[in-house]
Amino acid sequence: MEKVNRVILSLGSNIEDRLNYLQLALQKIEASTGRILSKSSIYESEAIGFESDTHFFNMCVVVETTDSPEFFLKKTKQIEIEIGRKTKTTSNYESRKIDIDIIFYENQIIESETLNIPHQQYQFRKFVLLPLREISFLKNDPKNGEKIDDLFIRCDDSSTIKKTNFTV
Repeated sequence: MEKVNRVILSLGSNIEDRLNYLQLALQKIEASTGRILSKSSIYESEAIGFESDTHFFNMCVVVETTDSPEFFLKKTKQIEIEIGRKTKTTSNYESRKIDIDIIFYENQIIESETLNIPHQQYQFRKFVLLPLREISFLKNDPKNGEKIDDLFIRCDDSSTIKKTNFTV
């Protein structure tokens, strides 16, 4: 019997029908990677690292999967392409229909050229930390042992983020 792992993903969209893209991503995640165990609220946040006329809708989900971390990553990247995410033309951040990041894969630490778990930037982003606090099965970062709540409290991110009433 294959080992079942829990993965936390962060999803974001700031182009066109943001709710629709989040919903479509969730459907594709469940169809190709595994069962969604829980979903956070949806938060609206301003773009970080680039200028945008539209705010992001962000959320986190817990997914149950038997996929390896590397295969899981390939599947999420394929989902982004299927939804219409364009290949980046620069190294800068830019608007996108969907962004799917692996934040945690169980309590594993993975550092490779293609995959870093825990996600290298999550602790600096309130748009990840706030929904993460709602659904995290991990109370501490597996890499440094810090509590997720403490990371949120100490986060220097001064961007505006607010909980919405939208659901997907």
